Formats: sequence, C-alpha cells, structure tokens
Amino acid sequence: MAEQGLMNILIVDDSALNIQAVENVLGREGYRLSAAASGAAALTIAFGETQDLVLLDIVMPGMDGYEVCKRLRADPRTADLPVIFLTSKSDKNSIIKAFEMGGVDYITKPFNYQELVARVATHLNLRAARKRLETANQDLRRSHGRLQSFLQNVDDLVCFRDLRGQPTLVNPAFTRLIGITTTRLKMDSNCWHRLVHEDDLEGMHRFFDRHPQGARHFEIEYRIHRPGAGWHWLHARMVGIPDGRGGFGGYHCIERDITSRKQGEERKLQRLTLMFDSANEAMMISDVSGNIVNVNRAFGDMTGYKRSDVEGRNQRILCSDKHHEAFYAELWESVRRNGFWQGELWNKGKDGRLFPARQSVVAERDEAGRIVHFVSVFSDITKEKASEERIRKLAFFDSLTGLPNRMQFGKKLGEAVRRAEQQETNGGLLILGLDRFSQINESLGHAVGDGLLIEAARRVAAAIPEGALAARLGGDEFGVMLETLADKQALARLAQALVQEFRSPVSGFGNVLVVTVSAGLCHFPADGAKAESLLKNAETAMGRAKANGRDGWEAYSVDLTSSVLEELLLESNLRRAFDQGLLCVHYQPQFDLATRQVIGAEALLRWIKPDGSMVSPGTFIPVAERTGQIAAIGEWVLQDACEFIARLRDEHGFFGRIAVNLSGVQFRRSGVVAMVRNALEKTGVEGRFLELEITESVILSDPHRVVKIIQALKQQGVEVALDDFGTGYSSLSHLKTLPVDKLKIDQSFVADLERDPGDRAIIQTIIALGKNLHLKTIAEGIETEGQAAFLLQHGCDQGQGYLQGKAMPAEDFIAVLKGPGARPGPYPGNGAGA
Repeated sequence: MAEQGLMNILIVDDSALNIQAVENVLGREGYRLSAAASGAAALTIAFGETQDLVLLDIVMPGMDGYEVCKRLRADPRTADLPVIFLTSKSDKNSIIKAFEMGGVDYITKPFNYQELVARVATHLNLRAARKRLETANQDLRRSHGRLQSFLQNVDDLVCFRDLRGQPTLVNPAFTRLIGITTTRLKMDSNCWHRLVHEDDLEGMHRFFDRHPQGARHFEIEYRIHRPGAGWHWLHARMVGIPDGRGGFGGYHCIERDITSRKQGEERKLQRLTLMFDSANEAMMISDVSGNIVNVNRAFGDMTGYKRSDVEGRNQRILCSDKHHEAFYAELWESVRRNGFWQGELWNKGKDGRLFPARQSVVAERDEAGRIVHFVSVFSDITKEKASEERIRKLAFFDSLTGLPNRMQFGKKLGEAVRRAEQQETNGGLLILGLDRFSQINESLGHAVGDGLLIEAARRVAAAIPEGALAARLGGDEFGVMLETLADKQALARLAQALVQEFRSPVSGFGNVLVVTVSAGLCHFPADGAKAESLLKNAETAMGRAKANGRDGWEAYSVDLTSSVLEELLLESNLRRAFDQGLLCVHYQPQFDLATRQVIGAEALLRWIKPDGSMVSPGTFIPVAERTGQIAAIGEWVLQDACEFIARLRDEHGFFGRIAVNLSGVQFRRSGVVAMVRNALEKTGVEGRFLELEITESVILSDPHRVVKIIQALKQQGVEVALDDFGTGYSSLSHLKTLPVDKLKIDQSFVADLERDPGDRAIIQTIIALGKNLHLKTIAEGIETEGQAAFLLQHGCDQGQGYLQGKAMPAEDFIAVLKGPGARPGPYPGNGAGA
C-alpha cells in the first residue's frame, strides 16, 4: 500500500477483461481507480483529473501506449506523472522503447498480482516522497523570504551621529519617541547612553571602535528605554558623511521603532522552530564554515546524534567513506555557484551505520548576496532503495520461489544455444508442470497453491546437477537447462529423477498431498536454434506427457508438432461445422425421483459429421473453450433451447424446465444477462421455464461479480443450478451467499455409490447441505435402479441419466413426453423437495 491514503491510478487498456483484472487486484489495496480503453481517452482523463500513476498498455488501436506516454511527458501538467507499462510485449526492444518514452517500470502480462501491487506501491511511495521533498523546499524558500523581509528599511527617526555612534542631532520624531532633544544632547552628552540597554551599548561601542572608515553604509539594532513604555527596539541604518579629506566626519542615521516587528519575529521564530522540530525530514543549519548551528528532532532520529552532540561541530561528521573528496568538493561548488544542490548520497550515523539519503542543500544569502547559512534537508531512503532492489530482482527473478523467471531463463538459454553452436557441444532443456495444479488452487486456495509452488521449486533445485539452471517459467511450470550433457541419455535420466521426486507426498498444508509432474524435454541445438523455439518444443512435449496420463515425461519429436497441427485443424473444422449447421442440440430427460415423471431436460451440444459419425463433446468442447468459440456456440444453444421450450409449451402443453449450460467464457464476458433476456424476449418464453447451469470454477473466478450476475438473471425468473457439485472445495465458503436454486450432484459420485461407501457419504452430505440451504438437488449419471433407490431414500429430488433416457434429438424427446413418463401439468415452485 502507498504511504499517502487514497491515491489515483489510471488503467489504460483496450481490453475490458484486462482492466477488470487489474481493478480486482488494486481495488483491494484501497486505491481510487480510473480506466480508459484508448490512448485518446487516457489523455483526456490524465489532463482533466489529477492522477498519481498510470498503468499503460502498449498495443491499442489508434494511439499506442508509447505515444500516450510521450504526450504525457510533453505536457507540463503530467510531465512528472509516473507511467508503468503493463503489457504482453516482453521482447527487449519493447522494454527499451518503453523506458525511452519515459516509463518508470515495465510489467509483462500475465502479471503476478503480488508483483503488480509491490511495484505500484513502490512508485506511488517514490512519487509521494518527491512531493514531500518539493514541499519542504518550498517551505524553506518561503521561510527565507520572510526572514529577508525582517530587514526592510523604513524611514522614521532621523539623527546624526559622531564617529563613536553618539547622537548629536535628532529630529522631532526621534524626540517624540525617545524623549531626547538635540539641546539636551548638547547639554548632557551621556543622556542617550543611559537609555540604551547595557548589553547593546557595549556592543555598539565595540562596533564603532572597529568599524572601517571606508564602509559607507551599515545598520545596527539596539534596545532603548522609553520613559513610561519600557524597552523598545530600534533599527538604525547609517550612511557615512564625507569629511572632505577622504574620510567621514560622522553618520546620517535613519531609525525606526521595530518593537512590534521584533515581537512578531519572536512569535514567528517560535512557530518556525516548532515546524523545524516537527518536520519528518532531517534538517540541519550550518554556518559558512560548515559548522552546525541547529538541527531538528528528525535529524536525531535518523543519525542518532543529539542536538548537543553536534552544535558547533563541522557537518563532516556525517560524511561516509562511500564518496571521494572530489564528490563533496563538487557538491559544495554547486551550492555556492547555483545556490542549491540536490541528489542522493550516503550519510553516516553516530553509531557508524551508513544509510542512503536523498538530500538537498540550500545556500541562504543576506541582502548583500553573501552566504550566511547552509540549510540541509535529507531523508533516509533505505526502504526505497530496498524497494528498488526488489523491483530489479522482480524483473529477473520470480518473487514467490526466488528462482530466475522466464525472461532471465530465456536470456540464459539463448546464450547457451549460441555457445553450443560455436563450440559444437550439446545441451538440454527440460520443462515440467505440476499436474492438476489449477484444481488444487480452486479447491484448497491460493495459499496452499503458493506453498506447493515453493516446495516444487525446492525439489527441482535440489534434484538438478551442479551447473544446471532452474527457473520458474510462470504458473505451475518450471524449466531446467543443462548447458553441457555428459551423454544423450543424461537429460532423460534427469527427467525421470524429477518425476520420481515428485511422487513423494507433500505435507504441511492441512492435508497430505501427492502432486505429480509431467515433463517435456528437448536437446539443443538439434531441436532448435533459438530459445523461443526450444521452449515451445519442450512445452509441446510436456503437453503430450499430460495428455498421456500425466506423471511422466516425453521427449520432443517432429511428430509432436504434428499433433499440435491436428488440434489447430480441429479448431478450424469446428468453426466450419458451426457455420454449416453440423452442430445440434440433444435433450436428456430429467425426472422426479419419486414419481419417475419427466419434468424437464438438459440441452446438450452434439457434433454430427456428414457421414453420420459423432465427434465426442470431450474432444471439441475444450477446444471451443480455449479458442473462445464457445461464446457464439453457447448463445446459439441458448436460443435453440428457448425456441424448443416455446414449441413444447405451445404444441404439446409441456411446462417443464429446460436446463442450458453456461461456460466460464460466457460468464466471464459482459453481456450474459442481456443475452439471456434477448433469447427469452425473442422466443416469448417466460424465465421460469429456463434453468442455467454453471460450474464451481466459474464462481471461484470472481465470486462478487458472479453473485451480481446470478441475481440479475433471477430477476428474469430464471433458475440457476450449480453443476458438477462436489468436485471442488472452495465454493463451499461462498455457497451460503450464492442465490442458486439447485445443486447438481456430479455423476462421478453416482457411478460407484453402490460399491463405494465414500461416494455414498459424499452424496448424503450434499443432499443434506441442499436441504439445509433450501435448495433442490438433482443427481446426474443414474443408470441403475439401485442408484435411483438410494438417492430417493436419502432425499434427492430429481435425477438424470441412462436409466430414464440418454441425450436425444428434439423429436425423440417429444416422443418420450407422449409416453406415460411425461409430466403434463405446471412445473412446481422453488424449494427443496419440489
């Protein structure tokens, strides 16, 4: 968190999802956030509203991030506004250009939220520190101006003095104020002396005795006793009167009563002293010789010196051996030439501790332009320097595990490949990823996930041979590079050793976990001449290891590239199938467990090729999810289901409910509520006949936003079911606040409930949980009478599965409705057991 309360941060990105992700992270830190989807909008906000920091994407339509940063730097209103580039561009040239344009930092997407928070807080603290220093300098200059105003010359009293300072002639104003006339002075030359304060009289005598005759102008202040009015201060400005022989015969003196001013100065001095002592920055005043005149409380706190320790001592006591004499000579030359110096240096405390300081030194001059004092203001920036070091480390090392990050690893890998080509040697690259890590994160929480990553880093570092380089590449992926291989099997032996190492249980997280790994390996330069291609090839091999059942390793081959191409072909064919109408919706009946009557159906997507063969949903739906095609396909399925509901109602008098799955991609995008509303309005279907199914992973992505969306959907009369319930853990903590209507028991628990007491216990727990929260329960995957009987016995409301019917075309479902198992009447209301 930044040092100064709420601070303004402008997020600039053409992706609403990216803006939302950053807002989710920084919103929890208490910042005030603004967002702009384009460079032009960002400039409008920055020029119109005070901002403390800009998080800026590079690649945007119209004006890119570089141009935005350049314009911010060119405008006086935003010239000092810190800009952090937050972008997916991670190449060296992009980073260099970002700093050339004036950026203060560079973060690549996908970002680590802890890293983002730390960098944002550091730059906001640096900005706040600079503002405080500027304010301190402004206060110091204002104080200097007020002190100079004390010396203003005002004509008031006029008199003539001899060379010893004795008044010989006074004007009426002098007489009215002091009560002494010229006549009295001639009769009693000592009358004036008797009225002057003895301390001031002695000083005046010394002054006139040693005052050089060549000095034409000078001023003095002294106290004089006014009859019946006590002591008054006078200010005297004296001008020498030539005697015609090159000297002076006396002085013409203009004086003024400055008692009120003196009293005001005393009060101001008290206030300035209070400000001086209460300042957070250390302040030190020294004379022209560098001897310390005064210090404030913060000076003692930072250096350990009391005021009595340093008064009269030269400020060289703060000098450290970190700087040469030439450095200090240049510093003081700058102060004398320009009037100030500002920069960073190392100071030394009383106990010998060295600390970095941001310091400014200002020369204070009198009316004649002579330097009379030096005022130094400095802050201990040890923490800031530590933050800068952390930022440097974050640029090349993973903040969680301490291992080199992908950028650093890629750089080292590229250098190793070039050396291998030049020296005709062989090296190896191995990438491993934790199996099912995302499920652990979702189920047990990110704290457990982070702990597992730290343990994984420890195991990898301990298992690799000396001279090998390990890194965290991002997420749950780690990389290992061996620049020199003893033989061709060395990399395979290391891969097998790492896989075996991770089969050992991990404890200390409330559970004993076995987290296996899948690894992919390749050799260089045989499998690639660049770091990027080697990383891609090793990741491809790791993907094959995961596809082959995980907990193993695969070596890269050209065949693996072919499998990637196959997936790309599947993606292309899926697009073509959607455009050509080869996708269709089948409906699997849902029934009341007690009466066995059909009360609705679940709409399920199917892909039937022209030859009549079917592509497994488990094959193409993950591809649709990864590529984003599921958004358009899902909207089409929803529209088809609503049209089917209208047909069932109008042609067959069936008032059951049709369930439609919403994918995480659909739910995370804006507009899902409007999509449902449009489908209902277009088909004339009431929301009570539609049920939307979402999975636990959707909830875990953003619980607060999910609740708002579900509430908006329910306002349309739609029911919401929690699909695959029981396969995750974290959503249990959110379930009591989720406005869902139904829990759907995953078929993995139903399949073995007749043989597995654990599955039976889980099912009973879910049913009991549903009843306590007034939610209906439905079990999927029911295939036997024994399963149905158990579920009914323990209070499950509804069922779905091959026992009642598989997913079927719409016409076949209508035929089922005409049979004895259909439910012709209205669908019952909400509530457990309905």
